[in-house]
Amino acid sequence: GILSLAACALLLGYRTVAAQGLDEVIVTAQKREQGLQDVPISVEAFSAEQIDNLSAQDIADLGVFAPNVEIDRAANQPSYRIRGIGTSDFGVGADPAVGVYQDGVYIGRSGGSKVAFNDIARVEILNGPQGTLFGRNAAAGAIQYITNQADDDLYGWARLTLGNYDRRQVDGVINVPLTDELYFRSGILWNRRDGWVDNLYNGDDLARRGSQSINAQLRWVPTDRLDMTLRLEYDETDQDSRVRSSAVWGPRHRGPAFTKVESEHKLDETRYLFGTSLHLTYDMDWSTLTSITSWREYSSSNPEEKDGSAELLYSFNDLNEEDNWQWSQELRLNGNIGDRFTWTVGVNYFDERARQTSGID
Repeated sequence: GILSLAACALLLGYRTVAAQGLDEVIVTAQKREQGLQDVPISVEAFSAEQIDNLSAQDIADLGVFAPNVEIDRAANQPSYRIRGIGTSDFGVGADPAVGVYQDGVYIGRSGGSKVAFNDIARVEILNGPQGTLFGRNAAAGAIQYITNQADDDLYGWARLTLGNYDRRQVDGVINVPLTDELYFRSGILWNRRDGWVDNLYNGDDLARRGSQSINAQLRWVPTDRLDMTLRLEYDETDQDSRVRSSAVWGPRHRGPAFTKVESEHKLDETRYLFGTSLHLTYDMDWSTLTSITSWREYSSSNPEEKDGSAELLYSFNDLNEEDNWQWSQELRLNGNIGDRFTWTVGVNYFDERARQTSGID
């Protein structure tokens, strides 16, 4: 059970959120803002309101409600499949078949693709090959996270969520106009939950979850033509690794939905992610220039017990550690010819450094 208490305490005024109803849904599935009905491809779009109503904490929770989409719930080694096409290998030697993007920034490795839904405006899931506009590694489709932009209103909100197994989550957003042209926005999220699987070997609880994240942005709009945004984000995961139950040794409880195991190990799964990006949009009479410069890095450690028992004779653990750095630069021009034709041209440079260590104990 989950209890959510929302305190929309506005700093200077109350901002009303219009009910969606028949309002037009805006997406960027074709590298430009368009109404969903005007996009000639299959797109599943989840608004911020829908994400809250579904109590979705990350993209895996939305995959349950998206047709033909399968997303693994693993934090550090997720896999994505759209229409049955995907890549289950998370190693640095294999590229994914589903491209994941955050505010237009390509995330090259699945280990850095899962981020908390902190101040998300919408999520778009594009079905089918998207290589024409999105480039590499989008043969099965693409997933886009779109965050909210800073604006010229002063407001904020905070929310407390409580649940069973001592779950507690605090998240909130603040938006501050510094001047008539400069706006600041920040969102935070802190989430903890105790374990729900009893370890009969030593009395510990397993399947503990923990994460925290913070993002900040500084937006400068000096003219009607120029719009620049500097974004920073930090995301941290610290939780128990996946719980295993042996098919031969150890107790059985409620069949596959086990809540009791025997394990001689308590292994922590961690990930530390940092990202920054600079977005520039300049409207010209004949086209719109977009520039996205990004740097992202993360380190992760994912140990797992494979034998699923407390039998020391059959002890079998493995370990996957990753360190990843990526830098990218995208330049794009969008324009129209009359009312019937639109055009897009651009170039994207992507540089990645990755290191992976695998071990067996």
